[in-house]
Amino acid sequence: MKRGVAAALAALLLGALVVWGLLRSSAPDRAPRSAAFDDFGRLVAYAEKEEAPCPRQDARTAVVLAIGQSNVGNFGAARFATAHGARVVNYFEGACWIARSPLYGADHTFGEPLTPLADRLIDIGAADRVVLIVAAIGGRPIADFARGPMRPMLAATIAALAPRYEPTAIIWHQGETDLALATPAQDYSRDFDAIVAQLRAPWPKTPILVSVTTKCLPMVPGWRADNAVAQAQRDLVDPARRIFAGVDTDALLADSDRSDACHMSKSGQLKFAAAYAERIAKVSSAGDQASSEPFRASVAPAR
Repeated sequence: MKRGVAAALAALLLGALVVWGLLRSSAPDRAPRSAAFDDFGRLVAYAEKEEAPCPRQDARTAVVLAIGQSNVGNFGAARFATAHGARVVNYFEGACWIARSPLYGADHTFGEPLTPLADRLIDIGAADRVVLIVAAIGGRPIADFARGPMRPMLAATIAALAPRYEPTAIIWHQGETDLALATPAQDYSRDFDAIVAQLRAPWPKTPILVSVTTKCLPMVPGWRADNAVAQAQRDLVDPARRIFAGVDTDALLADSDRSDACHMSKSGQLKFAAAYAERIAKVSSAGDQASSEPFRASVAPAR
């Protein structure tokens, strides 16, 4: 019991330190004063949002659910607005908004890599419309999503989404905090299985793409690419369960692709977007055998 309380306190402290470091090192945030957040920390109101009709899902509609920490949430250096108008929307709590940073469903009010990912899917002909759903809170270990305070948040996201859409891809992008906490590989795998069980209840066949993402130098100054959490993430891949290799952002992103040695700069956000669009298109079109191949950290230039 004491160990669990200590771990929870350590996770909260790490999260606070990461957020504080970002705010200290980034340009001042010019978020409208009307920005509002719910009890989970998710952005739920923002002055610059434009509501749009939610598209009907068909074979040419990509529905992407991204779950994890700050690097798949609103902590990116650059804010983006879709170039495709109402063809790219951010779905949250039963309504849709034209995709524009920051996105509803994640904490903070900076930029994110999902809007350019959606645009990229349309640009390469992989989809005609894209629906983006985010469930991402910065600084949280995997245990929080599996059995802690983020589990109800994930359950709420699923409950709001399932009646309307079936994701065509789920991105799991989380791990930096667990490396800082020295989470054992077997614990990471166990907690991931608990999250998969939640997702599989409504969506038994949706591909789940697992990122390799552990590099955050302010949290782990002695970071190494062959760390235990990165290996645990690679070991989660199991095509028989429709769990596939996602993007290895530890390898893909150069130092210049991070704004504060942790979070993505504009170039990092665009690299993430291009790499994940390629990966999602491949999983959608090439079948299970091709989808089981490990991701190579090379990608066509982002537009």
